[in-house]
Amino acid sequence: MRRCTALFLSFAIAGCSDDRITVPSPSLVAVAPGGQADVVMAWTTLATNLSAPRFLPGVATGPDGRVYVFGGQGGLLSTQATGEVYDAATDAWSFIAPMPRRRANQAAVLGSDGRIYNVAGLVIVPPSTGNVSTTSVDVYDPATNSWTAGPSLPGVPRQNLTGTAGLDGRVYVAGGNAPTQSTGAFVFDPTTGVWTTIAPMLTPRSSFAMATGPSGRIYAIGGTIPASPTVTATAAVEAYDPATNSWTAVASLPGTRGMHAAATGTDGRIYVFGGTVNGGQGPTGLTDAFAYDEATNSWSPVPGPNVPRWAGRGTLGGDGRIYFVAGSLGPLA
Repeated sequence: MRRCTALFLSFAIAGCSDDRITVPSPSLVAVAPGGQADVVMAWTTLATNLSAPRFLPGVATGPDGRVYVFGGQGGLLSTQATGEVYDAATDAWSFIAPMPRRRANQAAVLGSDGRIYNVAGLVIVPPSTGNVSTTSVDVYDPATNSWTAGPSLPGVPRQNLTGTAGLDGRVYVAGGNAPTQSTGAFVFDPTTGVWTTIAPMLTPRSSFAMATGPSGRIYAIGGTIPASPTVTATAAVEAYDPATNSWTAVASLPGTRGMHAAATGTDGRIYVFGGTVNGGQGPTGLTDAFAYDEATNSWSPVPGPNVPRWAGRGTLGGDGRIYFVAGSLGPLA
């Protein structure tokens, strides 16, 4: 990957991370043929930016409805420890307490205790200046703007994993590179402070998206899978049922996708956007988007982002808008 110049004069440079934030917002409800209500989405770009470019940060919406961004990479070896929070009421970003260590490629998930769990990923451990995978967990408390160490993730170190908050208030994470694409899946209960290994996914994957449906099922969507001689992306989607501790294949994405983002909208549909067709190996980011309906087990096209962005993150803000945060533009080169 080519690295950006220090001034980031052009966001079209190959492999550059991007500090612009794009927000899709449901604008109206139309009655479609057959009586199904479809949300018509419109994308707008926030007037205010993150303080610095980054890709693959941890992103989660806090209990206060604000959007929190943790760490990420500004380049291949520039993992960050800074954190920022966006307040839609003031349309402004502000700094929060920095992470205890530089971290990127992690899962960031809000727990039932109101704290945000940054799980595994890549970290830099001084005096080393290189990234290494980890099982460590750093926990951010928005109420006190402070960090504590959480119980480590079971198993081997992993990065490029993904997570989501369950309707039961527990923290679900799965997959990632450990060191190759993994089927491993885990759940953390903030009330007991204990991680539990759950049934493995059907497909080993990393750089994928996860979201929780209105039924409480956890969806693993797309991502990169093992292939020869390197990796490729998949369109496969599977759903985890916490009640039965089992995964089931559901309708695949309309096309292969990796390094993408997802979020569940206020209408209960799961929106997928951004990414690349082959999981981050170029040539450019995708601009299309799709929404999944649990009731019909089907995907429908929806308006996509206004820039070809990959390695960004998605979250539903407290204002009911889906935020597509940070990421990279252009090809890997």
